[in-house]
Amino acid sequence: MTRQSLSQAIVEEVLTWFADGRYGPGDLLPTERELMSHFGVSRNSVREAMQALVSMKVIDVGPGRGTRVVRTSPAGVLSAEVVSALLHGNTLDELYEFRLLLEPGIAARAAENATAEDIEAMNSVLDDFEAAMESHQPVAPHDIAFHRLIAGATGNSIYLKVMDALSELLTSARKATDLIPTAVHSASIDHRLILDALRARDGEAASRIMGEHVQSAIRAMGEARRLTLEQAATDTVAPPEGQSTP
Repeated sequence: MTRQSLSQAIVEEVLTWFADGRYGPGDLLPTERELMSHFGVSRNSVREAMQALVSMKVIDVGPGRGTRVVRTSPAGVLSAEVVSALLHGNTLDELYEFRLLLEPGIAARAAENATAEDIEAMNSVLDDFEAAMESHQPVAPHDIAFHRLIAGATGNSIYLKVMDALSELLTSARKATDLIPTAVHSASIDHRLILDALRARDGEAASRIMGEHVQSAIRAMGEARRLTLEQAATDTVAPPEGQSTP
């Protein structure tokens, strides 16, 4: 792993400690040497991770006073792994660039090969997506299932394996864009248009609409990242009794 990958892994693990309640505002984190030993990494990797956490405004580091927790989430509405994915944006940006290259072609091939059973399964998943949307429940699992069904409908097992390999990253991305109501509604409309094109066996339309859908997702990701950074900059918590916030 590169040093950047190691430092990001440390950030994700520390955010998980906060989410699990292991450390709260005002608590001291382990020393630099203890973190090096715990993670089995160099001093530089630990320092890069700590600097990233400082930039998220979740910890404060000061000479002679150690590393103290300021707040336990850079954006309270998101889980630690999603926040980390958003703030380390290169991977998600590259994911969406890859999707933009891959998924329109998958949609075109699915329009040629989808069976009646495939179409019915997609329709059922979209019903679940819309029910979740109406009840303000997470739509991410249904979104991922829909795209997976399209890949499976191509008849090409490699497409499906690629989508499955990306599932963890896609889950983080979809959870983040769930925060943008207009993005969820827009995705619902796009999904129905894609399904209509698949049902009509119109590969050109399926490809075009899928491309527009991914572009919309890219814009939603940018908005989710902006909101996360704004929340990280303004989020405050009450300092522990007898202490002031650093």
